[in-house]
Amino acid sequence: EGLTTECRATYTIYGILFFIYVLTSIAFDPPDQTKLQVFLTSYAFLSAFLMLITVLIAGSNHPYDIPDEGYSLSSIFHYHNETIWGVHAQGLILTFNTLVFSQMCHHGVPGLLSVLEDKRKAKMAFTASVATTGTLYLVLGVVCSIYFGPYTSDMITLNWMKYPFTGIHESSPEHAHVMHNIIKYIILLAPPLSVSAAIPMNCITLGDTLYKKCSEQNRKKYGRKLQLAFRYGASIPALSLGLVTTDVEFLLNLLGVASFLLSFIVPAAIQYKTKKMFILKYKLI
Repeated sequence: EGLTTECRATYTIYGILFFIYVLTSIAFDPPDQTKLQVFLTSYAFLSAFLMLITVLIAGSNHPYDIPDEGYSLSSIFHYHNETIWGVHAQGLILTFNTLVFSQMCHHGVPGLLSVLEDKRKAKMAFTASVATTGTLYLVLGVVCSIYFGPYTSDMITLNWMKYPFTGIHESSPEHAHVMHNIIKYIILLAPPLSVSAAIPMNCITLGDTLYKKCSEQNRKKYGRKLQLAFRYGASIPALSLGLVTTDVEFLLNLLGVASFLLSFIVPAAIQYKTKKMFILKYKLI
């Protein structure tokens, strides 16, 4: 569905502000952003756990039923003839693309290592982070799809616009009304704040990795300017794309394809080429 003119204008304004924020933040190195990143990441985890807890509580008490909004489901688990074991097959592609993109961090390992005091714990840290986020994404996705059924939003946090999911919010006690609003807005603010943590770090780590691949001569000649140029080169195309389209599913599919190439194809190709060069240089068979 298309956006209204007012909504599109608001989206563009926020997009431009976010554009400026990212371009400003990537001028700073990861160690300089440690406190900010810890806060933003902690907020993302808090909102994710709130989503999981609230939807589990709601699912144990009542189905997703808000008649005034046109949402009415008769049961907690929604099974449809066009699904296989309650799963839409076409959604698996989007799920795979999303998981690959969200877990794509190998290109930034050298940069992320700079914020670790004890480099020996790097393997444990990366393994734990990928396992934690991957498990949380899967559990949250499954639970929300079971509860919201056909009313599941492309951006899942938007389902909390209708929190507490019963349509009786206005008749709730005052203290419950306040608590519902606090929970709702913590969750609704999660995507922009989460992206505010992830995008700058992705741009910094990818840009720095490309910078380190330049010849030593060019690095000495251009120094910091060349490093920032790579960071901006990694950020501006993606930010520009986000300004011109509001289709979340399209963006995730596009990013998923690019992430698949960066995660599975490019590293293998680099390893193959490096091995071949090594063999040619040292005459090994």
